[in-house]
Amino acid sequence: VRRGRLLLDLDRPGEAREVFDRVIAEFPTDPAIFDAQFLVGQCDLEAGELDAAETAWRKVLDSPDLTPDAEQWRKALFFLGMTLARRADRDAGAVAVTLEPTEESRRLAEEAYQRWDEAALRLDEFVRRYPESTMATQARYLLARALKRSVAKYQSQLPGAETENARLDFQKAIDSRLEQANSQFQQLRSQLLEQSETQPLDDMHARILAASSFDVAHTFFELRKYEQAIVAYNGAINRNPLDPGVYLACLQLAECYDRTSRPFEARSMIQQARIILAGSQDGACSSTLTSLNKDEWTSWIQW
Repeated sequence: VRRGRLLLDLDRPGEAREVFDRVIAEFPTDPAIFDAQFLVGQCDLEAGELDAAETAWRKVLDSPDLTPDAEQWRKALFFLGMTLARRADRDAGAVAVTLEPTEESRRLAEEAYQRWDEAALRLDEFVRRYPESTMATQARYLLARALKRSVAKYQSQLPGAETENARLDFQKAIDSRLEQANSQFQQLRSQLLEQSETQPLDDMHARILAASSFDVAHTFFELRKYEQAIVAYNGAINRNPLDPGVYLACLQLAECYDRTSRPFEARSMIQQARIILAGSQDGACSSTLTSLNKDEWTSWIQW
């Protein structure tokens, strides 16, 4: 198992997997196989084989010889939730570029919905079971994202609602998921802000804090709670002035002002976005939220 770990560290997941498979096959009663079974999933993940990684971690969780107290079980629960969410994002991304719905795109969309739902269940279980884990913060962020992305199922059904009651039911389901997601985002933001007051956050936690701050605002916007969104957007922009998310936040903030009948504030916000963008480097515009470069952002703000 140690040899396999070294191969993984050397970015040789294929060779590492062969070692772990051999351990499982030749030493089925040795406690070391639990590490090997978990690490098989790591090998598959690093090789980009998400289906195989998911299968490997399900085997760990279904093992009659492990309990939730075992480190391997705890890690498998986290990584299964993460992998389910990643697969859902991948499948939904493939559907998004489809111009006309096909049987294949409908299948991928349905699988994405199911995976976001299960990812949320698995990650919620992780957060509840292991609140003190070093992975709990990341798990809570992934949970919030899975909950938020899972509303796509109801959004896809909304246009086809045959009655007003059906439409209201779909909207209620959307709002419920968004409220749950925002509760998780707000907990993360509060927790990490409190931590940052006593010690500097590492890079990962700093990124999660920035992302959560913007996500709180975006989710308030989707919930049509524009006054709360305005407060959250202003806070996120002031705390993260160099974050690429600032450009989208400024435009969304302008939209909030517009929807609450404050056109002067809306126009002022767009002008502020233009000034921020003018002083930025092109590379600073890249973000996980959009793929726009500086010229494209400039055109959008001008429009």
